[in-house]
Amino acid sequence: MLVELEGTVDPNSSASIEARTSVTVLGRSRMPEPLRHSWNTLMTGEDDDRWVEVEGVVREMEGHRLVLEVAGGMLVVWINEIDKGACHRLLGSVIRASGVCSPVANDRNQRLGVRLLVPSMENVDLVSALPDDPFTLPVSPIGDVIRADSGAPNPGTGLQKTTGIVTYAEPRTLFIQDGEEGLRVLLQDDAQVTVGDEVEVVGRPEADGFSPKLVLAHVRKIGHQKMPDATPIDLASPDLSAHDAARGWIEATFIGMTSRDGMDILELQELQRSKTFHALRTAAKREIPDVPVGSRVRLERVFKASADEVPDIGEVMTSFQM
Repeated sequence: MLVELEGTVDPNSSASIEARTSVTVLGRSRMPEPLRHSWNTLMTGEDDDRWVEVEGVVREMEGHRLVLEVAGGMLVVWINEIDKGACHRLLGSVIRASGVCSPVANDRNQRLGVRLLVPSMENVDLVSALPDDPFTLPVSPIGDVIRADSGAPNPGTGLQKTTGIVTYAEPRTLFIQDGEEGLRVLLQDDAQVTVGDEVEVVGRPEADGFSPKLVLAHVRKIGHQKMPDATPIDLASPDLSAHDAARGWIEATFIGMTSRDGMDILELQELQRSKTFHALRTAAKREIPDVPVGSRVRLERVFKASADEVPDIGEVMTSFQM
């Protein structure tokens, strides 16, 4: 609607008017042409309170709130009038949304970021939807996921499909392995799969430290197989990245154990470099026998190394989990 208003300018912001006196509706009008600026421009405040258009992948959804992954970062999108059924189908899809670029500030009026205020689903366009059956996509070996010479993911959706044996499972997170290649999978929904299941997974590839991962993924069980063999891991090896996301084992000396917050914390010393590290187990689970101090032990699990968030030359491991 085209309106005429009379009010008081906010002394702290010339872009804000408190319409105390009157608002008169003059009729219908056309929406302004949306600005199409980069994420960096939106963050400067140049487009605050203006009608803008952004494009990205729907990464999260809860109520009227979406988290949109755009080129450069994550943007929270609030949709005032929403079709929750249609919105759920958008998860993992590429959309284009138009709305008001609204600044996010703290109580001291310090700028923290921006969000997009969208009037209704009429202002949301579907750019590329997930296929009705994503498992019809061609299979890529785990080793080819996100590789520079493996070709682009499925055009229009950015999806890749691969297969492997589940080596670790927790709610909405799996590790799968094919041969010596491993991959972390972050699921859209919980799945009824267990360790040893052979599965197909379809998701969006992303870097994950020394290896790739699939996010917003779907999984389907296709069989059950023997677990892949664990390989020895030397934390001082320059080829450590080859073990990432795959089953491995480390030998260490048991130094001692403490308990905190329902967890047993085992202190261990890695043999090659005499570096100490910790292993955690739920205190209620006593399937691991009591170990005398000074014992030599072997930990056998999925190995996940962490590195700096931004990849760089000569990347080194900053921490690891098993």
